[in-house]
Amino acid sequence: MAQSAGPSSAPALQQPRPSESTDAELESVSAAPSGDWTRQIHRALRGRYRITFVVTLLLSVVGFSLGWEWSGLLYRSEGMIRIASALPPVLKQTDQNQPIPMFDSFIQAQQELMTSRAVLEAATLDPLWSAKRLGGQKLAVEELAAGLKVDARNRSENIRISFTDPQPEVAVAAVRSTINAYQSAYLRDYAEREQRRLKLLEDYRATLKAQLDAASIDPNSPQPIQPAVGPQRVPTTRPTLRAPQKPLATVLAQTDADLKRLLSEHERLADEIDRDRINYGLAHPSMQRLEKDLELSARRIDRYVDDYYALQLARYQEQVRALEAQEAGEETPVVLAPPPPPPASPVITQLRAQIDDVNQRIDILKTEAAMPKRFEVVKTGEFPVVVPDRRIKTAAVGAAGSAGLALGAMVLAGLLRRQYNFCADVVDDLASWTPYVAAIPELSSSDLRYEADAVQCIHHLRQALDAHSRAYMVSSASGGCGQSSVTMSLALSFAAAGTRTLLIDADTGARGMTTALKMENEVGLADVLSGCEPEFCIKTNRHGLNILPAGLQIDQAGLAFTQAQIAHLLERLRQKFDVILIDAAPMLSSAEPGVIARNVDGVLLTMAKGQNRRMIARALRETQHARAIIIGAVFNRVSTADFDQSIPQRPHLANVGASNYAVPPELLAMGPLVKAMAIAVRAPLDLRRFVDTKMISDSRFDVAQQAAESIAA
Repeated sequence: MAQSAGPSSAPALQQPRPSESTDAELESVSAAPSGDWTRQIHRALRGRYRITFVVTLLLSVVGFSLGWEWSGLLYRSEGMIRIASALPPVLKQTDQNQPIPMFDSFIQAQQELMTSRAVLEAATLDPLWSAKRLGGQKLAVEELAAGLKVDARNRSENIRISFTDPQPEVAVAAVRSTINAYQSAYLRDYAEREQRRLKLLEDYRATLKAQLDAASIDPNSPQPIQPAVGPQRVPTTRPTLRAPQKPLATVLAQTDADLKRLLSEHERLADEIDRDRINYGLAHPSMQRLEKDLELSARRIDRYVDDYYALQLARYQEQVRALEAQEAGEETPVVLAPPPPPPASPVITQLRAQIDDVNQRIDILKTEAAMPKRFEVVKTGEFPVVVPDRRIKTAAVGAAGSAGLALGAMVLAGLLRRQYNFCADVVDDLASWTPYVAAIPELSSSDLRYEADAVQCIHHLRQALDAHSRAYMVSSASGGCGQSSVTMSLALSFAAAGTRTLLIDADTGARGMTTALKMENEVGLADVLSGCEPEFCIKTNRHGLNILPAGLQIDQAGLAFTQAQIAHLLERLRQKFDVILIDAAPMLSSAEPGVIARNVDGVLLTMAKGQNRRMIARALRETQHARAIIIGAVFNRVSTADFDQSIPQRPHLANVGASNYAVPPELLAMGPLVKAMAIAVRAPLDLRRFVDTKMISDSRFDVAQQAAESIAA
């Protein structure tokens, strides 16, 4: 069965002259094909996918095991610290407990501080490294920085610190010492910042007190009059008393410093809510705390005003009762409240208010300093855990590396392979040289199913050739590829189809066909080229098969193989035969195939499984130099598995070997392919001399016959 090697699906004999082929096309036969790398890999692994899979799987298992054992165990210690974005207020909302603006940036800055060289150097000096369980091992700053990992999620208050090491004690010590070093740096910075703030407030308070003292002793300021305080008699005339009214908070704050501070705090909270509403939104926890503080401040103001009004109302009621008792004749001493002091100057009032604010701020700072800080150690990493991902990754890398190495070795071995083992390789390389490649399966005595398939392949090849006065040379690159068997089978197919067929053994050196047919002592091609008439050298039978053996004049055959002799002989034979098949010597072992190739209508190149690609390329060069046309190629002895995959076909035909036909022993000696073809066409071998009176006269017949008999004697 013929498999197309050209662009068309059907076999075609239209073939460009080999002289038109380029050197690149010749090199493509002996070298790995260029182009799509997937096709190159497929070609390199063709027929070896199973063994490649097995080898790759085994090596990947070995690589996985080695990677698993080599990597060893790793231990990871993980600690966690928390930096609160806001703290619950103790007295009131201050900058120490209010939300930190741009908290994500602040956390990122703390991550950078934790991995800074100053903190890491302090961590290496931690007493944990001198513990006995560490054996005196101490990591360098670079090693600690390389193994330390500090990360935090977005909008999270937690910072995770982890360290991985083969020794669990080292991992625990690295995490704990890093947390201790960072905690010391954080608290030291916080304490220094609070001390500077407290120092500034105390200095500011001292300045305000000095200004207040200076304003109090000013001689130009009016001195208050000390009222008489003590028991007095109620005057006989009843004074006019007016019931007190509940004052407004803003009016009362003008003369009451405490209420003024409450109103100032209320206004500050309101302003802070307006400012933070844009940044955080109403649903933020900090905003909710501010709302509660604002509501609590309003309640304090209302309660202060209510207490003031209740006190004034009680005094009014006491005075009314005293006056009523006096009017009744009772001499009840009434202790009158001293009159309010004269109002102080605006400067003194402002200084006193500022001093009160500073004192309140200092008290709040001292109170907040005694409360828990924003920094909190959540986990110190006391319990390291085994890290399985490293062993898995290392084992996976080992498995992948081993599998890649095995696959690469198999691909490289396939690319460096110089033999043809598959039909697809032959078709790819000879696509620019021949329109089709005929694949013939390998036949064995144990499996006879492919005999009918081989016969069908020969019949397909015969149909692909032009059977009208055509002369074809069947050659190969080297011997041992079954060239003579293919030629004989093709000749039997032509003869069985009713075509006048002549088979010539032109391999005067090996004489394989002549020896197999037991015609070593018969005149043949060498004698014809030496002067004998071809009619007395050709053997024929009644089925139309004609054979011209190698002949007896072997010593002079090389001198007779000339351009003129071969051209003249083929011209005479074309007049009598429809198809002439010439079984020539290999292209690389003799000069005769090049002479014959110049005078035939086409060259049929045969090759077998295991053929070297370089030898095929050299044979193509020889054909190119001879300016011959390669009409097709035959890939002989194809493995049955490759044949079934390459040639789509019906189920196997009936076994031709089941026939009772007795194959002549001469044909059996030429191999199983010839045997199968002989059984299929029922070809006997009753050969005799070919005599045709239409071609020569009777006188010439006698002379030629006498010459042939003398040569045979």
